[in-house]
Amino acid sequence: MRKILFGITFLFLFSCSSNEDELTNINNDGTGSISCRINGEILKPKGLGYGNPSEYFGFANDNDIFYFAVGFHNRNSEDGKYKTIKIQVYDIAYQNPITLEKLSLEGNIYQLGNYGNPNQYGQFQTFGFYQNDNEIFNTTDIVTGEIKITHHDIENYIISGTFWFDAKNENGEIVQIRDGRFDKIIQGL
Repeated sequence: MRKILFGITFLFLFSCSSNEDELTNINNDGTGSISCRINGEILKPKGLGYGNPSEYFGFANDNDIFYFAVGFHNRNSEDGKYKTIKIQVYDIAYQNPITLEKLSLEGNIYQLGNYGNPNQYGQFQTFGFYQNDNEIFNTTDIVTGEIKITHHDIENYIISGTFWFDAKNENGEIVQIRDGRFDKIIQGL
């Protein structure tokens, strides 16, 4: 009887454990959110307050150049710092220029590199209460990464994928972004 009670208690505790220590799921239905590991620690969106969204996904058109952006913000209440992940991919084949038909990005892999328009890049930022608390880490031509679109449902505006990148700050310090994943309903075009 004790073994049964212990087993039931273990299952109950295990099933009630917080998913804060787990990466988000890729469900291919827009419900999976976004997460990644930064230097081994899991980071997920966490509210900014004042009605500001903590995640963003979307397509946009900048002078007839289509781009895709994905990212999120995390406000860590313990240390008061804001952390931001941002990936931007320019010049994607999102629309047929003749028929204007939207094209699927499923299966496409985009290499991340140097920061800036119209380059494709990954970025990690931290913002603190003081100026010297702020840090920006960017991919470069040498310190790179990639984003892969694993699912793109054009009709229902759902996009899922994975990403990873290394990013360097002005002091040469490198952060490793690994196991990135997203599964969201997209906005924009």
